[in-house]
This record gives sequence, structure tokens and C-alpha cells, in this order.
Amino acid sequence: MDRFRLVDFQTANVITPMIEPPQPRLVVGGTKQDPAMDIRLVPLAYIRQPEYWAIQVVGSVTETGGQPPGQGSVPYTAQLDIIGMTGTTGVEVVGASRRLRMRLVPQDATQFVGSVEHDRYRPISPASVAGQSLRLTTVSIVDDTRPESGELDLTGHDGSVLRVTGHYQDGWIYSVTLVATEQGGT
Repeated sequence: MDRFRLVDFQTANVITPMIEPPQPRLVVGGTKQDPAMDIRLVPLAYIRQPEYWAIQVVGSVTETGGQPPGQGSVPYTAQLDIIGMTGTTGVEVVGASRRLRMRLVPQDATQFVGSVEHDRYRPISPASVAGQSLRLTTVSIVDDTRPESGELDLTGHDGSVLRVTGHYQDGWIYSVTLVATEQGGT
């Protein structure tokens, strides 16, 4: 029989590996008191998307395994891909003695919702760009770099619905961050 409990953490970061489309991953680290303890990141379930999506740091130990608590503390790292598990603003890491809110949406970024049609992004929201055929880039709007150098390749994603954040200008969404995706049939 397993015993589950919240576990303290010392560090929490969201990283995005250099792959397309971006796939943010929550990485949490700390020290566990029992070397046999299995540490996992467990997202809470929601009916409606919250402002910050709570993700608990949970440890489990089988009753037959492990040393008594306090015997042999060891470091741990746990990871979780968080596409589709982010709130409108970010994530909240929940440990045994503290909570940490992490903003993933830049304060001045706009949120866009739309679908991919013929390898182009067609937002339905906000109304100011609804129905336009836009291109997505990771390049910042203030960079001297051409937006094509960071363009996201949407080939093969026709029918998918994407929620992204970024800055709109001249047919591009700059500094794009993929917040959620739902695959459509192709």
C-alpha cells in the first residue's frame, strides 16, 4: 500500500526545450527524507481554466520499502510537461509548506485563440484580428531579426486549435508562446 503526501521543494522552473512546437516543462527540485520515496508532479483537475493552474509536489512510499523518515536525505528532481495545464496567467507549484506562483504569460502580451488552416494561424479572438491569416514567430517585436528566422512551422497541424500569447504587428504574432493546443483531424 502506498502513502501519498505533499513534499517540500526548493526550486521550480519552467523550461522550454528547443523543439517545435514549444513544449513547456515544469522542473521542481528539493530534498526528500526517504531515498525510496517516489516524487511526482500532480496537476489538479479543473472544470474551467483557472488563473494559476495548481500542480502539487507529491511523494509516495510503499509501506514495506524505504528507510525511516529522516534517514538518508537525498536530492530529487521531478518534471512534468505542462501543455494544456497552464492557467490564464501561469502555474502554481504546491508543496508541503509553501506555494509558488509562476507567471508564464508576459504582462503585456495578448492572448489569441484560433485554428490552423492551410498551415496558417487564423485567430477567432481577439476581434481585432479575427479571421486574418497570421504567422507565428518566437522573434521579439523589438529585435532587429527578421520574423521568418523564428517562424513556427504549422505544417501538419491543420484543424488544430491553438491558444497562444504574443504581440501582433503586420500579420505576425511576435514572441509567441503556445499556451494550449487541441489536435484536430487532418
